[in-house]
Order: sequence, then structure tokens, then C-alpha cells
Amino acid sequence: MSRHSILQMGNLLMVQERERFLSRLLHKHGIDSLEELRAFEAGCSTGYNLRLMVQWGARPSELAGIDIDPATVAYCSRNSPEIRVHTGSADRIPEPDQQFDLALAFTLFSSVPDEDVAQGIARELFRITRPGA
Repeated sequence: MSRHSILQMGNLLMVQERERFLSRLLHKHGIDSLEELRAFEAGCSTGYNLRLMVQWGARPSELAGIDIDPATVAYCSRNSPEIRVHTGSADRIPEPDQQFDLALAFTLFSSVPDEDVAQGIARELFRITRPGA
């Protein structure tokens, strides 16, 4: 069994906690419908969180993400072709300024040991997020 399998108890618990966190975050900010939400995920991997938002009502055409691993981006593109996913570093996001209402990075920063790169990612997430969002 793959160490990333959802059948591994630790992975299942992590995914469930992430889902609860996202639900609480949306509720805290008064978002009761994802129908109009434009969201971006840095470090989106296979697109699980983006597809979760589709299940919760988001329009796939309003979702996008980036991941440095070409294999996970290819998986996401194959399984969710309507979601825009880029291969590359999140410190250079190929999206326009202020394009999104929500920018997510669940476990990305713990995987970035270089402080300058981490700061670049934070700047990019701020740049693509609409003011006041």
C-alpha cells in the first residue's frame, strides 16, 4: 500500500482534519455558498482539495492550483480537466493579480526550507487574492 494512500489511517485522519478546517474557515468568513467562489491552492498535488470544493458547490472553472510535481499535476488534469492546474513553483504563479477570493496552502510551507522562496510564495498568494477577500 502506498504511503500516501487514503487507506493509511494517518492519511485519512489528516484529510478529515483538513476538510473540517476548510469548512470552519469558510463558515468563519460568512461563506455559505461556493457557487461564486474563486479559489486557488498552492501545493495542490492531485487536486483533492479543489475537487472537494467542487463537491461542496464550487464551479470548477473558478478553481485553479499549482504544484511543483508534474506527475501530480498530470493526475489532477486527467481527473479534473475543467480545473486550471499549473506545474511550477508557487513563488511564480501564472495567474492575474487579484483573481481569487480565497488562496490556500495547506501543507506547502512546511515543505519549503528556503525562507526567500517561502516569502515569495506568500507574496504571490497575496498578489492573486482580491483585496478584502
